[in-house]
Amino acid sequence: MPYFDLSGINSVGNLAFSARDCNVTIWIYLNAAYSYPVAIVSYLVEGSGTQTVNLGLKTSTDISEWSVVNENGAFMAEGQRWRLLPDDSLLITPPSEGNITVMHFDFNDPDAQKLSPFWMQHSIILLTGVILAATVLVAFLFKVKKRKSVT
Repeated sequence: MPYFDLSGINSVGNLAFSARDCNVTIWIYLNAAYSYPVAIVSYLVEGSGTQTVNLGLKTSTDISEWSVVNENGAFMAEGQRWRLLPDDSLLITPPSEGNITVMHFDFNDPDAQKLSPFWMQHSIILLTGVILAATVLVAFLFKVKKRKSVT
């Protein structure tokens, strides 16, 4: 994938998934470390049952680290369509059939920034430098053009 350093992808393991009164097809499950580690599982639900997803995380999680997205790209609200269980599993009851994506972002990983490529760790500084250099170049070109038009 262009522009993504896939060296941060870890081996996948310990996904625990159960479904009740529905059929599920799991599309993808991966753990990746970009600017922060993220674990993702995406699946198709057929039927109106419930799913329990445990990504096998090694640390205790907080509700703010989770996102559940439905087929339309809308985030499903915690407490209405899913809830975090004490064992860091999610109990999901989607409103209808379709694709569901569950994501966990580890915002508390102190080594997360060390895992990112140099350009991602320093992207704001690099972008600021590029914008500053472009501004100086444009100002210089205007000054040269103005000087040539005066003479």
